[in-house]
Amino acid sequence: MAGKSRVARNMPGLVSAEIFKESEEWHRALVETLGKAGYGIVILQNTPEQEAVVVFVNDEACKMVDYSPTEVIGMSAWDFFDSSELAELQGRYRQRQGGKQVLSYYETTVLRKDGTSLPVEASASTVSYHGNIATVLFFKDITEHREMQQELDEHRRHLEELVAERTAELRETNERLQHEITERKQIELVLRESEKYFRSLIENSQEVIMVLNSDGSIRYESPSAQRVTKYSPKVRQGRSIFEFIHPDDLPRLVRQFEEMKASPGAIVHSELRGLWNDGLWHYVEGSARSLLHDPIIAGIVVNFRDITERKEAEERLRSSEKYFRSLIQNALDSIVVIGGDGIIIYGNSAIEPARGYKPEEIVGINGFSEVHPEDMPKAISVYNELMQNPGTSVRTEVRVRHRDGSWRIVEAIARNLHNDPIVKGIIVNYHDVTEHRKAAEKLQELYQQEKDLRQQLEMEMNRKVEFTRALAHELKTPLTPMLISSQVLASELKEEPLLSLARNLSRGASNLNSRIDELLDLAKGEIGMLQLKIEPSDALQLLREVAEYVSPVALSRGQSLIMELPDSLPLVGADKVRLRQIVLNLLNNALNYTPEGGRITLRAAQKEANLVVEVEDNGPGIAEEGQQHMFEPYHRMAVVGERLSGLGLGLALCKTLVGLHGGQIWMKSYVGKGSTFSFSLPLEAANQ
Repeated sequence: MAGKSRVARNMPGLVSAEIFKESEEWHRALVETLGKAGYGIVILQNTPEQEAVVVFVNDEACKMVDYSPTEVIGMSAWDFFDSSELAELQGRYRQRQGGKQVLSYYETTVLRKDGTSLPVEASASTVSYHGNIATVLFFKDITEHREMQQELDEHRRHLEELVAERTAELRETNERLQHEITERKQIELVLRESEKYFRSLIENSQEVIMVLNSDGSIRYESPSAQRVTKYSPKVRQGRSIFEFIHPDDLPRLVRQFEEMKASPGAIVHSELRGLWNDGLWHYVEGSARSLLHDPIIAGIVVNFRDITERKEAEERLRSSEKYFRSLIQNALDSIVVIGGDGIIIYGNSAIEPARGYKPEEIVGINGFSEVHPEDMPKAISVYNELMQNPGTSVRTEVRVRHRDGSWRIVEAIARNLHNDPIVKGIIVNYHDVTEHRKAAEKLQELYQQEKDLRQQLEMEMNRKVEFTRALAHELKTPLTPMLISSQVLASELKEEPLLSLARNLSRGASNLNSRIDELLDLAKGEIGMLQLKIEPSDALQLLREVAEYVSPVALSRGQSLIMELPDSLPLVGADKVRLRQIVLNLLNNALNYTPEGGRITLRAAQKEANLVVEVEDNGPGIAEEGQQHMFEPYHRMAVVGERLSGLGLGLALCKTLVGLHGGQIWMKSYVGKGSTFSFSLPLEAANQ
């Protein structure tokens, strides 16, 4: 028995010759066990004629390369490797034969009989075989592992593409908003004799902004709506826009509305008559843009202004200079006229609320003296362009001084009418956009913050996935031989205390293997890679089997495991392996936290269209503040004794698995009275 213990300690490093001397039968059992676990075993020795000759091979190795044992025995190991890896493998082999310590674990490929490649994970050790030095190879097919890695890489690439698409959408939305803020219609100038002078100063800038739902109901109106339509925005909110449209204009508006709904991003310009709160029909001019597809707006944005006065002026008051002067003086946009020498010769009353000056206070001063020094080159450039191109219009944005000493950002449209015998100057129409620019800068700042947070989230997700994959791989690789060897030792040893030690090793290795599997399952669930095999399942039979499986544990602890199960239950659509895992985790959790002599009850019943399973215990219970964290990963309650093990992933994994089944999981607990963990699964999945 001592010889067998030395074998277990040395694998897969330098193995003692006693592995083959003490018990041929034990040796065969070990080889068969490793073969059943998917490990191929090959022993290589040098002969006077050839290097690395195969002197022993198990059935699993022959199955992997598709050779028979008689074909493999006597072949050189180098016949099974591609030429690109051969030199490195031969170098390691010769160093190992010479007694040097070299890499024991590595991944490589072997060639099957048909010439195709098989990826394997291999380990090599130096042994004594029939009195001569030899190398024993343990290797396992990792094709499935490679495929899983490729699937993880593909999923990561898919996430990167989704993030890139969303970033592009946000950038496009930002650019569109910037454009809409600065968009204006060119002032309409109708100049006939003295009327032309004042008509050139008119631009109706009192616009109303409205957002419509897809059914035409009004969701939002800007505060200017009350000044324009005499309606309070709240009065019309929720009512249909079509209620306020003139009957003669309604068919055309309905047609345009339907066209916009069918064409995301479409822009429509229109003139029509609307009913104001004064009971009169007013002419309005506006534009609408369909943003129903935009997840933020989700509506049709309408900008319109009342042009009734302009219409009436065109029809009735073309000869009235006084009328147009009144319109200019009451316009909301600031309007100035600059002479050829740069001196301001006219300003309307809107100058005062915009810049704090009365109109007469700015007449006679140089217009460039009010421009910010840093914007002076831009202003001079615009002025020169206007002077060189009479009749043209130029749009610009500069900072001008307010009477209180602050600098305000204004958006201006200027037109050179020096050649007009009536105007004889440059007309400048401008309005304050300071707050708009601040809002745009804030929007850009928030966009950048959102972009940075997304990048950080992607990096953290990638690091977590990569770390979990690498951790599981590093733990699984040395654990598998340890698990197999400990199981073999436990089955072979008959004497104490070695038998107890071997069983402890086997239980510990098995427990560690389960924890790694839980960690992998939870990681797969978090990134959407945990797949279920849903099929109609006999839940009643499964619950009985799980209860029978854990009953010896309850008996050894003096606990009572009670099954309150009905005579029959309908089939449930579920992954049998995962459903068993859920129930087993809940029962083990109850066993661990219930004291000796306690009671655990397993119940199941059909409630409406769901199967409901409950696991109740009369343990210490859980305080209310601790219950909200019970289904979080790595959360464990303190318990006395040896029952507490694992990473605290069991309940979190149960929640993930139940959710993948389309069900729900919950708990009830009272301190000193025990806890009940329940979950439900939809029964209709079995019918589907």
